[in-house]
Amino acid sequence: MDDLENEGFSKWRNRFSIVLALVAVLLIFCIFFVSNRWWNRLSVYATIMMTFALLYLNGENIDIIRKQAKDNNRFVKAQTRPFVYVSLKKADDRPWLIQLCIENIGLGIAKDIKIETREELITETGPLTEYPLLKNGKPYLAPTEKTEFVLIDFKERNYFEFQNFTFTIKVKFKSMENEEF
Repeated sequence: MDDLENEGFSKWRNRFSIVLALVAVLLIFCIFFVSNRWWNRLSVYATIMMTFALLYLNGENIDIIRKQAKDNNRFVKAQTRPFVYVSLKKADDRPWLIQLCIENIGLGIAKDIKIETREELITETGPLTEYPLLKNGKPYLAPTEKTEFVLIDFKERNYFEFQNFTFTIKVKFKSMENEEF
């Protein structure tokens, strides 16, 4: 973005320099080569030309400000949007337990959270797809709020049955403005 902004400012500065140089040459020409009676007429024309030059430069400035406002709106939206992050981690107090952690690490509120998985994983309490969180979703997740539940207990299960197991989770959620992610 900075390169684009610098390029836009550079073009505006170049155009302004050209207009300013033309006006300066015109004024120097008028001072040295035009008689007094023509001077009044030329000064009117110079004023009109300068007015149009300033109107043009003002239009360029408005265009730059409009682009900056649009970029600013996108940055604010990106900074305040929710971001639901799903991870597997070992439990803090019992390292033989693997937990599924669903957390909103964004700065906005996530709503209508739906979690899907294609692989069928049988946990200690039954199939993962039968868990209420995966079956019904979660209506709301505030910023920094997280939900954790035990997925695998390695005291009860053999590690080797998960050695080549792949597990994909798809998360869909909305922001408060109903933008889908």
